[in-house]
Amino acid sequence: MTGEGARDVSIAPSSRRRRRWLAFLLNLLFPAAGYVYAGFPAYVLRVWGILIGLLAVAVVWTVASPPGAYGLVARASNIKPAVSLLGWGLALTLAVHAAWLSRRPPASSAQGWRLLALALSAPMAGALVLRLYGPVATYTIMSGSMEPTLSAGDVILSGGARAACGGQPIEAGDVVIFHRGGVTYPSRAIARGGQSIAVRAGVPVVDDRPFGQRTIGGWTGKSSSQEPATPGRLLEETTSAGARYRVVAFSEPQPQDDFPQTKVPRGTWFLMGDNRDDSRDSRFIGAVPEHDICGVATKVLFSQTRSRIGARP
Repeated sequence: MTGEGARDVSIAPSSRRRRRWLAFLLNLLFPAAGYVYAGFPAYVLRVWGILIGLLAVAVVWTVASPPGAYGLVARASNIKPAVSLLGWGLALTLAVHAAWLSRRPPASSAQGWRLLALALSAPMAGALVLRLYGPVATYTIMSGSMEPTLSAGDVILSGGARAACGGQPIEAGDVVIFHRGGVTYPSRAIARGGQSIAVRAGVPVVDDRPFGQRTIGGWTGKSSSQEPATPGRLLEETTSAGARYRVVAFSEPQPQDDFPQTKVPRGTWFLMGDNRDDSRDSRFIGAVPEHDICGVATKVLFSQTRSRIGARP
Protein backbone atom coordinates (compact mmCIF):
# COMPACT_ATOMS: atom_id res chain seq x y z
CA MET A 1 0.00 0.00 0.00
CA THR A 2 1.27 3.50 -0.84
CA GLY A 3 0.08 7.01 -0.13
CA GLU A 4 -0.73 9.02 2.93
CA GLY A 5 -2.38 6.12 4.75
CA ALA A 6 0.60 3.85 4.35
CA ARG A 7 2.29 2.75 7.53
CA ASP A 8 5.88 1.61 8.07
CA VAL A 9 5.59 -2.13 8.72
CA SER A 10 9.37 -2.87 8.78
CA ILE A 11 10.37 -5.07 11.70
CA ALA A 12 13.03 -3.69 14.03
CA PRO A 13 15.33 -5.87 16.07
CA SER A 14 13.67 -7.24 19.18
CA SER A 15 13.62 -4.68 21.96
CA ARG A 16 12.39 -7.13 24.57
CA ARG A 17 13.82 -6.09 27.89
CA ARG A 18 16.43 -8.47 29.24
CA ARG A 19 16.53 -9.25 32.93
CA ARG A 20 19.90 -8.22 34.31
CA TRP A 21 19.85 -10.79 37.10
CA LEU A 22 19.26 -13.60 34.61
CA ALA A 23 22.11 -12.44 32.35
CA PHE A 24 24.33 -12.29 35.46
CA LEU A 25 23.35 -15.78 36.63
CA LEU A 26 23.72 -17.38 33.18
CA ASN A 27 27.22 -16.01 32.68
CA LEU A 28 28.23 -17.00 36.20
CA LEU A 29 27.12 -20.63 35.82
CA PHE A 30 27.56 -21.19 32.07
CA PRO A 31 30.40 -19.04 30.66
CA ALA A 32 29.21 -16.88 27.73
CA ALA A 33 25.55 -17.99 27.92
CA GLY A 34 24.66 -14.66 29.52
CA TYR A 35 26.02 -12.81 26.49
CA VAL A 36 23.65 -14.66 24.19
CA TYR A 37 20.69 -13.92 26.45
CA ALA A 38 21.69 -10.24 26.56
CA GLY A 39 21.80 -10.18 22.75
CA PHE A 40 25.56 -9.90 22.25
CA PRO A 41 26.66 -13.33 20.94
CA ALA A 42 29.90 -12.00 19.49
CA TYR A 43 31.32 -12.08 23.01
CA VAL A 44 30.87 -15.87 23.02
CA LEU A 45 33.66 -16.30 20.49
CA ARG A 46 35.87 -13.84 22.34
CA VAL A 47 35.51 -15.60 25.68
CA TRP A 48 36.01 -19.10 24.28
CA GLY A 49 38.89 -17.88 22.15
CA ILE A 50 40.64 -16.65 25.29
CA LEU A 51 39.95 -19.92 27.15
CA ILE A 52 41.24 -22.06 24.27
CA GLY A 53 44.29 -19.82 23.97
CA LEU A 54 45.07 -20.25 27.67
CA LEU A 55 44.70 -24.04 27.32
CA ALA A 56 47.07 -24.07 24.33
CA VAL A 57 49.63 -22.07 26.31
CA ALA A 58 49.37 -24.57 29.20
CA VAL A 59 49.92 -27.52 26.84
CA VAL A 60 52.93 -25.96 25.10
CA TRP A 61 54.41 -24.89 28.44
CA THR A 62 54.02 -28.40 29.90
CA VAL A 63 55.58 -30.17 26.91
CA ALA A 64 58.43 -27.69 26.52
CA SER A 65 59.21 -27.27 30.21
CA PRO A 66 57.87 -30.13 32.37
CA PRO A 67 56.14 -30.36 34.75
CA GLY A 68 54.43 -27.16 33.60
CA ALA A 69 50.70 -27.25 34.36
CA TYR A 70 51.09 -30.59 36.15
CA GLY A 71 53.32 -28.86 38.66
CA LEU A 72 50.60 -26.32 39.40
CA VAL A 73 48.08 -29.10 39.92
CA ALA A 74 50.50 -30.92 42.24
CA ARG A 75 50.81 -27.76 44.34
CA ALA A 76 47.06 -27.22 44.31
CA SER A 77 46.79 -27.64 48.08
CA ASN A 78 49.16 -24.69 48.55
CA ILE A 79 47.76 -22.39 45.86
CA LYS A 80 44.12 -23.50 45.92
CA PRO A 81 42.87 -20.35 47.73
CA ALA A 82 44.57 -18.07 45.20
CA VAL A 83 43.33 -20.11 42.22
CA SER A 84 39.79 -20.21 43.60
CA LEU A 85 39.85 -16.46 44.19
CA LEU A 86 41.13 -15.81 40.67
CA GLY A 87 38.53 -18.12 39.12
CA TRP A 88 35.61 -16.64 40.98
CA GLY A 89 36.89 -13.14 40.27
CA LEU A 90 36.94 -13.87 36.53
CA ALA A 91 33.48 -15.47 36.65
CA LEU A 92 32.01 -12.51 38.54
CA THR A 93 33.60 -10.07 36.10
CA LEU A 94 32.02 -11.85 33.12
CA ALA A 95 28.68 -12.04 34.95
CA VAL A 96 28.66 -8.31 35.76
CA HIS A 97 29.63 -7.51 32.17
CA ALA A 98 26.72 -9.55 30.80
CA ALA A 99 24.32 -7.86 33.22
CA TRP A 100 25.57 -4.44 32.12
CA LEU A 101 25.17 -5.32 28.44
CA SER A 102 21.60 -6.49 29.06
CA ARG A 103 20.60 -2.86 29.65
CA ARG A 104 21.49 -1.97 26.06
CA PRO A 105 19.49 -2.76 22.93
CA PRO A 106 20.45 -6.24 21.69
CA ALA A 107 22.98 -6.31 18.86
CA SER A 108 21.76 -9.60 17.42
CA SER A 109 18.76 -11.90 17.17
CA ALA A 110 18.09 -15.24 18.81
CA GLN A 111 20.49 -16.87 16.34
CA GLY A 112 23.05 -16.31 19.10
CA TRP A 113 21.93 -19.52 20.82
CA ARG A 114 23.10 -21.47 17.79
CA LEU A 115 26.44 -19.68 18.00
CA LEU A 116 26.67 -20.62 21.68
CA ALA A 117 25.95 -24.26 20.87
CA LEU A 118 28.67 -24.16 18.21
CA ALA A 119 31.12 -22.43 20.56
CA LEU A 120 30.51 -25.11 23.21
CA SER A 121 30.51 -28.17 20.95
CA ALA A 122 33.32 -27.28 18.53
CA PRO A 123 36.07 -27.08 21.20
CA MET A 124 34.90 -30.33 22.79
CA ALA A 125 34.80 -32.11 19.45
CA GLY A 126 38.20 -30.69 18.54
CA ALA A 127 39.66 -31.78 21.89
CA LEU A 128 38.32 -35.31 21.38
CA VAL A 129 39.81 -35.57 17.88
CA LEU A 130 43.13 -34.17 19.11
CA ARG A 131 43.17 -36.61 22.03
CA LEU A 132 42.55 -39.60 19.78
CA TYR A 133 44.50 -38.65 16.66
CA GLY A 134 47.01 -36.01 17.73
CA PRO A 135 50.69 -36.77 16.91
CA VAL A 136 51.51 -37.09 20.62
CA ALA A 137 49.61 -38.40 23.64
CA THR A 138 49.97 -38.43 27.40
CA TYR A 139 49.51 -41.46 29.64
CA THR A 140 49.32 -41.82 33.41
CA ILE A 141 51.18 -44.81 34.86
CA MET A 142 48.85 -46.97 36.91
CA SER A 143 51.15 -49.57 38.49
CA GLY A 144 54.69 -50.24 39.66
CA SER A 145 55.60 -52.65 36.82
CA MET A 146 58.11 -50.11 35.44
CA GLU A 147 59.90 -49.30 38.70
CA PRO A 148 62.48 -47.81 39.13
CA THR A 149 61.98 -45.94 35.84
CA LEU A 150 58.32 -45.02 36.29
CA SER A 151 56.00 -45.11 39.29
CA ALA A 152 52.25 -45.14 39.67
CA GLY A 153 51.01 -41.58 39.12
CA ASP A 154 53.80 -40.55 36.75
CA VAL A 155 52.67 -38.89 33.50
CA ILE A 156 54.59 -39.55 30.27
CA LEU A 157 54.54 -38.05 26.79
CA SER A 158 54.38 -40.54 23.94
CA GLY A 159 54.91 -40.12 20.23
CA GLY A 160 52.04 -41.62 18.26
CA ALA A 161 48.26 -41.17 18.07
CA ARG A 162 46.26 -42.83 20.81
CA ALA A 163 43.67 -44.21 18.37
CA ALA A 164 46.03 -45.07 15.52
CA CYS A 165 48.30 -47.74 16.95
CA GLY A 166 50.94 -49.55 14.92
CA GLY A 167 53.69 -48.35 12.63
CA GLN A 168 55.78 -46.82 15.41
CA PRO A 169 59.58 -46.81 14.92
CA ILE A 170 60.78 -48.90 17.87
CA GLU A 171 64.26 -49.83 19.02
CA ALA A 172 65.28 -52.29 21.72
CA GLY A 173 65.39 -50.42 25.01
CA ASP A 174 62.48 -48.07 24.20
CA VAL A 175 59.62 -47.75 26.66
CA VAL A 176 56.44 -48.37 24.68
CA ILE A 177 52.72 -48.08 25.37
CA PHE A 178 50.58 -50.99 24.25
CA HIS A 179 46.93 -51.81 24.71
CA ARG A 180 45.23 -55.06 25.57
CA GLY A 181 41.59 -55.55 26.46
CA GLY A 182 40.92 -51.83 26.24
CA VAL A 183 43.62 -51.01 28.82
CA THR A 184 47.01 -49.39 28.09
CA TYR A 185 50.25 -50.59 29.67
CA PRO A 186 53.86 -49.41 29.63
CA SER A 187 56.71 -51.85 29.04
CA ARG A 188 60.27 -52.03 27.68
CA ALA A 189 61.00 -53.32 24.16
CA ILE A 190 63.51 -56.18 24.38
CA ALA A 191 63.44 -58.18 21.12
CA ARG A 192 61.75 -57.61 17.76
CA GLY A 193 60.04 -60.14 15.53
CA GLY A 194 62.47 -62.59 13.95
CA GLN A 195 64.95 -62.49 16.83
CA SER A 196 65.40 -65.23 19.42
CA ILE A 197 64.82 -64.40 23.08
CA ALA A 198 65.62 -66.17 26.32
CA VAL A 199 65.94 -65.06 29.93
CA ARG A 200 68.63 -66.73 32.02
CA ALA A 201 68.98 -65.90 35.71
CA GLY A 202 67.11 -62.65 35.05
CA VAL A 203 69.32 -61.58 32.12
CA PRO A 204 67.68 -61.18 28.65
CA VAL A 205 69.54 -63.02 25.90
CA VAL A 206 68.71 -61.86 22.37
CA ASP A 207 70.10 -63.82 19.41
CA ASP A 208 72.40 -65.63 21.86
CA ARG A 209 73.87 -62.33 23.07
CA PRO A 210 73.16 -61.58 26.75
CA PHE A 211 72.39 -58.01 27.75
CA GLY A 212 74.94 -56.36 30.00
CA GLN A 213 73.82 -56.18 33.61
CA ARG A 214 75.58 -54.87 36.71
CA THR A 215 74.43 -54.22 40.27
CA ILE A 216 74.57 -50.56 41.27
CA GLY A 217 72.70 -50.63 44.57
CA GLY A 218 70.01 -52.11 46.73
CA TRP A 219 66.26 -51.86 46.29
CA THR A 220 63.34 -52.27 48.66
CA GLY A 221 59.96 -52.25 46.96
CA LYS A 222 56.42 -53.42 47.46
CA SER A 223 54.77 -55.68 44.90
CA SER A 224 51.51 -54.76 43.20
CA SER A 225 49.78 -57.42 45.32
CA GLN A 226 50.51 -55.27 48.39
CA GLU A 227 52.71 -57.93 49.97
CA PRO A 228 55.33 -56.78 52.49
CA ALA A 229 58.38 -54.98 51.10
CA THR A 230 60.88 -57.35 49.53
CA PRO A 231 64.64 -56.64 49.40
CA GLY A 232 66.08 -56.53 45.94
CA ARG A 233 68.84 -55.24 43.69
CA LEU A 234 69.03 -52.10 41.54
CA LEU A 235 70.66 -53.00 38.22
CA GLU A 236 71.91 -51.16 35.17
CA GLU A 237 71.04 -53.05 31.99
CA THR A 238 72.57 -52.46 28.55
CA THR A 239 71.11 -53.79 25.30
CA SER A 240 73.25 -55.20 22.49
CA ALA A 241 72.84 -51.84 20.71
CA GLY A 242 74.07 -49.89 23.74
CA ALA A 243 70.81 -48.52 25.19
CA ARG A 244 71.08 -48.23 28.99
CA TYR A 245 68.42 -48.10 31.67
CA ARG A 246 67.81 -49.33 35.21
CA VAL A 247 65.81 -52.34 36.35
CA VAL A 248 65.10 -53.95 39.71
CA ALA A 249 64.87 -57.58 40.76
CA PHE A 250 64.26 -59.41 44.02
CA SER A 251 67.39 -60.70 45.72
CA GLU A 252 66.01 -64.22 45.93
CA PRO A 253 65.64 -66.19 42.65
CA GLN A 254 62.14 -66.16 41.16
CA PRO A 255 60.46 -68.54 38.67
CA GLN A 256 60.22 -65.78 36.05
CA ASP A 257 64.00 -65.27 36.14
CA ASP A 258 64.29 -68.01 33.52
CA PHE A 259 62.46 -68.15 30.21
CA PRO A 260 63.19 -70.76 27.54
CA GLN A 261 64.65 -69.63 24.25
CA THR A 262 62.02 -68.94 21.64
CA LYS A 263 61.74 -67.04 18.38
CA VAL A 264 59.72 -63.85 18.45
CA PRO A 265 57.01 -64.00 15.76
CA ARG A 266 57.28 -61.53 12.88
CA GLY A 267 55.28 -58.36 13.43
CA THR A 268 55.52 -58.56 17.22
CA TRP A 269 57.76 -57.37 20.07
CA PHE A 270 58.90 -59.20 23.20
CA LEU A 271 58.36 -56.76 26.10
CA MET A 272 59.56 -56.81 29.71
CA GLY A 273 58.80 -54.50 32.62
CA ASP A 274 61.70 -52.86 34.43
CA ASN A 275 60.35 -54.28 37.71
CA ARG A 276 61.43 -57.72 36.56
CA ASP A 277 59.85 -59.76 39.34
CA ASP A 278 56.59 -57.81 39.50
CA SER A 279 55.58 -57.29 35.88
CA ARG A 280 53.08 -59.24 33.81
CA ASP A 281 54.88 -58.93 30.48
CA SER A 282 55.70 -61.08 27.44
CA ARG A 283 57.02 -63.84 29.70
CA PHE A 284 53.37 -64.38 30.71
CA ILE A 285 51.19 -62.91 27.93
CA GLY A 286 53.42 -63.61 24.93
CA ALA A 287 54.85 -61.23 22.34
CA VAL A 288 52.77 -58.12 21.64
CA PRO A 289 51.67 -57.40 18.04
CA GLU A 290 53.04 -54.19 16.58
CA HIS A 291 49.53 -53.01 15.76
CA ASP A 292 48.79 -53.01 19.51
CA ILE A 293 51.72 -50.71 20.28
CA CYS A 294 50.42 -47.14 20.29
CA GLY A 295 53.51 -45.10 21.02
CA VAL A 296 57.06 -44.74 22.28
CA ALA A 297 57.60 -42.77 25.48
CA THR A 298 59.74 -39.70 24.86
CA LYS A 299 59.55 -37.69 28.08
CA VAL A 300 58.35 -37.79 31.68
CA LEU A 301 56.03 -34.82 32.16
CA PHE A 302 55.29 -35.32 35.85
CA SER A 303 56.58 -37.45 38.69
CA GLN A 304 56.88 -37.26 42.46
CA THR A 305 60.54 -38.14 41.83
CA ARG A 306 61.70 -34.79 40.49
CA SER A 307 64.87 -36.17 38.88
CA ARG A 308 62.70 -38.04 36.36
CA ILE A 309 60.86 -34.97 35.09
CA GLY A 310 61.89 -34.03 31.57
CA ALA A 311 63.99 -37.19 31.09
CA ARG A 312 63.39 -39.94 28.55
CA PRO A 313 62.33 -43.09 30.43
